[in-house]
Amino acid sequence: MSPEFLALDALLKRFVSSIKLETGLLPVLTDSGLGDSECIRGIDASESGQHWRPVERADSKIFEGLEQALELRFPDALKTFFGSFWSESIYVEHCSGLVFQLIQLWNPEDEERLKENILGHVFAKRKNRLPINYFIACTDGNEVVCLDHESGKVILERPGYRSHQVLAESLDQFLLELNPLVD
Repeated sequence: MSPEFLALDALLKRFVSSIKLETGLLPVLTDSGLGDSECIRGIDASESGQHWRPVERADSKIFEGLEQALELRFPDALKTFFGSFWSESIYVEHCSGLVFQLIQLWNPEDEERLKENILGHVFAKRKNRLPINYFIACTDGNEVVCLDHESGKVILERPGYRSHQVLAESLDQFLLELNPLVD
């Protein structure tokens, strides 16, 4: 298993454990319009809402077709990040104090939306002659957290501009520096 898989697995387990410690239950869906997911199969709804848990995905060739269309090989870290689990996106805090929503995929429909968004993102980067990167999280403001295509660093940027801050030297390091937020 890759370092990125292990770091993401540990983060998602810390998230579920934090929720269980506070509520005694699994996490509750924040968006009831997400549709069906492996994350809710076999879990009963309660008075507090529909509960869910992250579920490891079977081997996923998530970006294979997109790589061919863009004539670009995506970093293995990105493939692992989006291809390892079905999960609702979660709020986290970085050790720098930055709070953001870590993007995760809920179901195959969500995966298709992600691919469309990445396609548009890469086209915009190419058009504006900016370095290619891939969004993995978004702040409540107008910034996104991205994985840099060339260096593998995790960076912060405003869409349409160059990155302005390095958050971590690698995705696995970045994931290990996150604390899941319960609220």
